[in-house]
Amino acid sequence: YEGQVWYNSATGTLKSLVGFGAWISGSNMSESRQNVEGAGTQTAGLAINGATGPAGPAFLGNSSEYNGSGWEATVSTNVTAISKATFGTQTAAVAAGGYSSGGSTVDTVEEYNGTAWTAVTAMPQATRSAMGMGAETSGLVAGGEDSTVLTNTQEYNGSAWTAGGAIPTATYNAAANGTSESNSWFAGGADSFKNTSFLYNGSAWTAGGDLNTARDQAGGAGIQTAALAFGGRVPPNTVSNVTENFDGSSWTTSPATLGTAAKQSAA
Repeated sequence: YEGQVWYNSATGTLKSLVGFGAWISGSNMSESRQNVEGAGTQTAGLAINGATGPAGPAFLGNSSEYNGSGWEATVSTNVTAISKATFGTQTAAVAAGGYSSGGSTVDTVEEYNGTAWTAVTAMPQATRSAMGMGAETSGLVAGGEDSTVLTNTQEYNGSAWTAGGAIPTATYNAAANGTSESNSWFAGGADSFKNTSFLYNGSAWTAGGDLNTARDQAGGAGIQTAALAFGGRVPPNTVSNVTENFDGSSWTTSPATLGTAAKQSAA
């Protein structure tokens, strides 16, 4: 397994298995953003809303598509908000809830088909800074904030929302991802800096391994057996460049660090 080292005393042979990975620079977005959310893949990505900043931030309504080499601005969402829960692909994305430019936590939901954003069925519970995971027809929104930090899970089948299994600990702003409900996960998060991770099997959450570094506002990518958590905010209030890998049972700190420490990024 990656990371193992062993010694053969009969032959005097030392062996190890080391994995390599690295972050490399991509092209810059057309404008700087914070509190931005993402969907899609490395060669077909989507960065959704966010705000300018950090001084006197203005909420941004538009999203931007990424093709693996460059960014292109797209049409604006119907609801301008930050800290939405997002999931899906570049041509089948969902953006749910968030903190609106009007100053309220919203329950509105929109879908993107690669051309336009369309309003669809609202969530039963308004939430902001929640974790979005899965696909357009097999997705979920877990936790987040409204008047309190939430534990509920809201499942989406492409047309309607239903209640799923509650998360064990009220959480928001965690790293999260997955391509369907049954391989969704999240790690870290707030309130307070968390190092726990949880996996969803389509109906209930179970504990995964603990992150090596407690953090919130981190980016998340991958599935339950091959995931990444990167960047974010670590105690007491420092922006991190650290990446951790998850193999389905434990988290390992990667030698590959972000070129620029970042939090609140689209992933």
